[in-house]
Amino acid sequence: EAHFAPIYQITLSANPLEGGSVSGGGTYVEGKEITVSASPGNHYVFDKWTEAGEQVASDSSYTFTVQDKRDLTAHFSKEQYNVSLAASPTGAGSVSGEGTYRYGEEVTLGASSNEDYIFEAWITDGDTISSDTSCTFTITQDTSFEAHFAPIYQITLSANPLEGGSVSGG
Repeated sequence: EAHFAPIYQITLSANPLEGGSVSGGGTYVEGKEITVSASPGNHYVFDKWTEAGEQVASDSSYTFTVQDKRDLTAHFSKEQYNVSLAASPTGAGSVSGEGTYRYGEEVTLGASSNEDYIFEAWITDGDTISSDTSCTFTITQDTSFEAHFAPIYQITLSANPLEGGSVSGG
């Protein structure tokens, strides 16, 4: 007596293609328990497994019993990094651009000085990256920036006696 069991194709794909790799696809006998795996590439993280647009698993390793052909997609997204900002000295001005960004995204920082202060530079890890109030960079890691401001002082000059001469530079 010959026994035959149906076989089914398990097809795997990655979205986006550069997001990572998948393994465990192939042809399997009905009733076999298999595990498919997804491994994110550089600067990507695994998100979910889907089939026909519906999520079927949230772990990168997905185990199931083969009962039909399957077409599974592993979804990846770019890593996210945080940008934190501070004004120095505190209260000397305001900053913008703080938040969470995906790897490779362009981030624009903005600084605005309060009255009696002037913007000097954007500093990160002790290095000056720009002396412009608006600065754009490509994010590749968590990064902290300080917007450095300097106080402005009013210098008033006068001649005494007034008819004694003129003064300048105030």
